[in-house]
Amino acid sequence: MLSFIKSSFKKTNECIILATPLVVFFLLAEIYFNFAKYSVNNSTKLIFAIITMLIISSGFMAGWFYMAKKTLELADRVFVFDKDRIKAIWQLVLSIPKGFGELFLSFIGITTISFCLYSFIIYAVTLFVSKFIGTTDILTNGTLLGTTQEIYYNIANLPTNEILVINYWYFLIFIPITIISFFGILWIPEVVYTKKGVIKSLLSSIKKIMLTHKKTLAIYLYVYVLYLFLAILITFSVIHPILYFLAILLFYYFVIHITIVVFSYYEKEFVDE
Repeated sequence: MLSFIKSSFKKTNECIILATPLVVFFLLAEIYFNFAKYSVNNSTKLIFAIITMLIISSGFMAGWFYMAKKTLELADRVFVFDKDRIKAIWQLVLSIPKGFGELFLSFIGITTISFCLYSFIIYAVTLFVSKFIGTTDILTNGTLLGTTQEIYYNIANLPTNEILVINYWYFLIFIPITIISFFGILWIPEVVYTKKGVIKSLLSSIKKIMLTHKKTLAIYLYVYVLYLFLAILITFSVIHPILYFLAILLFYYFVIHITIVVFSYYEKEFVDE
């Protein structure tokens, strides 16, 4: 396991070209999010904004994850001449529209199912907490789903009883989402490598998780620890612009690293054999 993680860091450094489209996408997504936040003032516009974001996200993920697969293949190659390396990099760039064409509908399915499932969990937990535990304004107005800075500044001055309500809310959401995320960890690589349908890929990936549950659980725990580290780092870095900038850089790096870890594990266990 340790040797696998070590080699994954090496591969991440070799696949750092994935950062460029990732940064561009997040910047554009933030611009659109800020625009939608102030322009959406009714349910029709909200539905349109959500559908637009799902389509944009699906298109990006289709191209980017396909590029990640091709980048991993390229990382294992040795180039004697610079012209061959330049040609290979250009092929990586071209892999984005190719991935979009081949996987877009699959990722539309993934993002739609995921969005509906997570939205239902958030709604059900919010309803349960409000009815049986207590409520607070920022729990019912959606502030807890905003940016890190907004959450940090809104929670900072709350009374103790309202902070306790929020803690219960987070905990009750944490349990089902953690379980669902574990059984979905191989869903995306399954789609990218096999190009099966969305439901077939999900069922096939769950079957593979059950067959290799110990190894997959170790990978999932490692990924989850990285996620918690990033969440804590970004939360506490909002107090200083330089710290926040460094935290964002680490965020982009570890998003790529997590992708490389999951894809490399999938290749090692289910493709190479």
